[in-house]
Amino acid sequence: MPLQLVTRTGCHLCEQAEALLRARDAEFDALDVDSDAELSRLYDFRVPVLLRAGRVLVEGKIDGPALDRALPAVQAAGPEAAREVHRLTQLAFAGYGWLTPPSGALSETEDDVRRDLRESGGALARLDGAPVGALRMRTEPKALWVRRVAVDPAQQGLEVGRALMRWAERLASARGLPEVRLGVRAQLPGNRAFYERLGYRVLRAHPRPGSDEVHWLEMVTSTR
Repeated sequence: MPLQLVTRTGCHLCEQAEALLRARDAEFDALDVDSDAELSRLYDFRVPVLLRAGRVLVEGKIDGPALDRALPAVQAAGPEAAREVHRLTQLAFAGYGWLTPPSGALSETEDDVRRDLRESGGALARLDGAPVGALRMRTEPKALWVRRVAVDPAQQGLEVGRALMRWAERLASARGLPEVRLGVRAQLPGNRAFYERLGYRVLRAHPRPGSDEVHWLEMVTSTR
């Protein structure tokens, strides 16, 4: 759900807020408070104001701590985060029990996740300090593979998935890897559309073994 930043020309705090949002790779629409009578009525003396779906997230001085409370913050996660990553994965994949064949995520234990994080690493997204999303990954010679992207269903629409993917893309770039890749089940067109909005494209379709039916789609984006 896109963010909106209500600003005013010549407002130093507004310029600072825009710079901070861009530094965090946050997508937002800048709205001039003086260009619209309703915006002026609501926010004239409050700019800058950061909104999501019409709800005020932050207003006045928008600094780093304020954005930490309003936007997802992503950090690398190792085996110490296994409990939270497992919990989030189970929450996110619980609605996919109808997939054929079923997702292996649903049968994972906390120890499986801990081992996975120890071997390949992952990331944890927090919103106002609370864990709300996670991913796992593996590194190949020319690509970072992202796996098990999981967002708490109660936090959908808050840019958590996007923040996780942008974090992975920055990590890949820092490691000199030219691509980020991931797999999406063909049965989940909404997931495919989400990644396409982030700039990913379908590289190839993988059939179900012994069949011509498409099982999953390999998607990719460039980090360069």
